[in-house]
Amino acid sequence: MRSIFALGCFVVCMTFVAAVGDGRPQSELCEDPVETCDPTVDYFGSKIVAEYMQELVLEYKNTLVEISIPSVEYNAVVVRCGCSPPNDLAEGTHVIYTPAKPVYMYETPTIAFAALSLGLVDKIAAIQTVKIVTNQDVRDAVAAGTIFEADPNYELFQGDGHGGLINPEIVPVLPSMAFISTFGSGTQSSAEVFESQTESKIEYMPVAETMESTPLGRAEWVKVIGLVLGVTEEANTVFTGIRSRYESTKELVSGSKFRPSVATNGLFGSSWFFSGPSSYIGAYIADAGAVQNIEVDTGNPLTADQALERYESARFWINYPSTSADSVDDVLAEDSSNPKTYESMQSAMCARVSSNARRLNPSGTGSDFFESGIASPDTVLLDLVTVLHPELTTSHSLVYYKEFEASTSLVCPSHLKDLPLEIEDGDSRADIPLAVAGINRFLLEENSLKILESVSAAVSAVSGVDVSSMNLLFREATEMARMTVRVQSTTSAVVGISRSAEMIRAAVESSLKEISSDAAVILDGTIEITPEPETDSGLSGGAIAGIVIGSIVAVTLIALAVFFVLRKKSNSEVTSKSDPAVAPVGEEIEA
Repeated sequence: MRSIFALGCFVVCMTFVAAVGDGRPQSELCEDPVETCDPTVDYFGSKIVAEYMQELVLEYKNTLVEISIPSVEYNAVVVRCGCSPPNDLAEGTHVIYTPAKPVYMYETPTIAFAALSLGLVDKIAAIQTVKIVTNQDVRDAVAAGTIFEADPNYELFQGDGHGGLINPEIVPVLPSMAFISTFGSGTQSSAEVFESQTESKIEYMPVAETMESTPLGRAEWVKVIGLVLGVTEEANTVFTGIRSRYESTKELVSGSKFRPSVATNGLFGSSWFFSGPSSYIGAYIADAGAVQNIEVDTGNPLTADQALERYESARFWINYPSTSADSVDDVLAEDSSNPKTYESMQSAMCARVSSNARRLNPSGTGSDFFESGIASPDTVLLDLVTVLHPELTTSHSLVYYKEFEASTSLVCPSHLKDLPLEIEDGDSRADIPLAVAGINRFLLEENSLKILESVSAAVSAVSGVDVSSMNLLFREATEMARMTVRVQSTTSAVVGISRSAEMIRAAVESSLKEISSDAAVILDGTIEITPEPETDSGLSGGAIAGIVIGSIVAVTLIALAVFFVLRKKSNSEVTSKSDPAVAPVGEEIEA
């Protein structure tokens, strides 16, 4: 079973023997048999296609489907009930019949695929334990005695407990087959553990969903469950809906020009494991329109100092690893580092910390994020977008994510506080787009106060606006880092600022040259004013045209200088405090 706090496990290649489940008649294994199997007839009118799954290879024949999971050296044929497997099967090939009679399901996401996605609770004969299951229909079925527990005395993290499957006093009827994990125990593979504990009496298939690196790749394993249970068409329909909603949310993200930075997970002892960009959680972060200050996964954790150096200025902190924390103060109380790490995180100061533990199973031992969340990536992504992009309007209520209450001891610096989304009467907002060469986005974010103070000083004569009325927001980078200085104040102040575009650009560039002499700043488009000012505000149509023309002229002139900056092969170019390309990173933490 999964634990959201498991720090890692060994994936051991499975070795199989051909005799698993031998001798059991088809009448015990499958239902709705064809009366007379004709090898020239295609018995699979609906077929599955692996669109996002990387761990599954399959090929359809008339009476069976050949399945391979290369990463765990598993090969099987899924045979239409009433037909026979070929006589020349390679040694070690597993034989499973479809539509299968009720089965054993070991992993909680597999249970979610059957019970939630496909509505087939009655196809579950047994699970390992109900203690870590969230799905209420399954829990009710266990209470009613229609689903059995293979390990009714289960203790968290203690063994695999499949043995009860072959004990009729525990599980009265032998399941037709078993969906097992790809993770072993100690030096034994999951197949070896399962075969040993069940005396090779039950055929099985590993569900390699957990080895997929994308949310849609994991969710697509519902098709494999559907194939075995005989509901391929329904499984395809379910996944099509998931994919469509997921893509719609990605399209929603494209409506925001901002790309916030995030930190993930937290300290385990002295090590901080991060979800890298090529991980499952990393894919969610990218699809949610966010970024991390890391480029390559190495599988190595960061020390507390390394994590703080790299992620202190991250705007959001997601997936904090606790099922009990409800507030930032709870997070601070769990910080065992010396000196303390969490209190220096700007995301903690400004109450932008969240976990994926909004929904727990009744025993509190696991998050439904790792059960139904695996089967519902569309909902998870919408959760993340709601958390990371408050500027996007949705009617969505969080399902898996929980935003923590603000700390009673930490104070959010004024320049980091979110400006109100609603603009008050008499006020306006100006978004001043800038692009920077010679300094990367994350170092700019570390120096946000310095940048905003330079803007405030530049416009003091015309607006009197200080940094508390400003935010520094970041857009998707190109060859240059791209940021937006947002100012929200009285309309007259905003009008004055909008007329000072070149002054602002020069001030920001001057301040950044103190960090790197190679720094160059250009206006990256026209200033956006919301709401558009009327002529009686002091900004006429001609003035607006002048701002636009002035911006274009400034961009043209400065771009020439930037061109030469970008071509320089100077070793003095500032990137980050350490090279992200070699920064250690950990994988996401799962149950």
